[in-house]
Amino acid sequence: IDIALWKFETTKYYVTIIDAPGHRDFIKNMITG
Repeated sequence: IDIALWKFETTKYYVTIIDAPGHRDFIKNMITG
């Protein structure tokens, strides 16, 4: 499964956005690696 990561900082937060295939069955594997 290919994912994309975007990381950026604001003055208040450190943000990571993870984009992965939207199929429900892939979510657990995407989070746990």
